[in-house]
Amino acid sequence: MTAAAAAHQGVVAALVSTSTPALVVIARATDVTLDASALLKALIGVFGGKGGGTAGLAQGGGLSATPEALRAELARLLDQALRPGP
Repeated sequence: MTAAAAAHQGVVAALVSTSTPALVVIARATDVTLDASALLKALIGVFGGKGGGTAGLAQGGGLSATPEALRAELARLLDQALRPGP
């Protein structure tokens, strides 16, 4: 599902499970410079867990957070990563 969404230009897609511990999958379109693996590592740094992947697709599990907390942190990290420089 994330790969299908990321097939469109300018898209970053993230799936977050409702289970605890949480699972996360992050994918991005080829025209987006965001590193999905680095984004996942940042989430793991905050919520714990394990995971990995490539710049285009990353997945992880064991994150100790609610879906709402994960979505909020994802939004903050994406805003920070995609914000145009000075």
